Amino acid sequence: MRSVGHSGVSDAEITAAHCVIPGLATALSALCVGFGVGIGPAAGAVLVVGAVAAVIRRATRPALPYGSPAVTDGVLTGATFQPALLTAQLRGPMLTVVTALIAGRLL
Repeated sequence: MRSVGHSGVSDAEITAAHCVIPGLATALSALCVGFGVGIGPAAGAVLVVGAVAAVIRRATRPALPYGSPAVTDGVLTGATFQPALLTAQLRGPMLTVVTALIAGRLL
C-alpha cells in the first residue's frame, strides 16, 4: 500500500527528493577519496554510484519494525535483539560495504 500525502506524492518519493543534497555530498566525498587514493576510473565509478545508492537506499527504507519478534541469547550474554529491526537499520551501511568490496577488487 502506498502512503500518499496531500500533494498526491508518496512518502518514499518525498524522502528520495530530500536525498539530493546528501547524495551529492556523498558523491563529492567519494570522488575526493578516489582521487586521493589514486584508484582507476572503473573503481571510482563504482565508488560514486555505490555511495549514492547507499544514501538513497537508507533514506527510502520502510518504517522500522519496532514491534518485530525479539531473540534472546541465553548462552553468552543474555542480550535480547530484534533481527528484523537490525536488518532494516543496516540497509544503507551494508550496501556501502558491498560497494567497498567491489571497488577494492577493481583496484
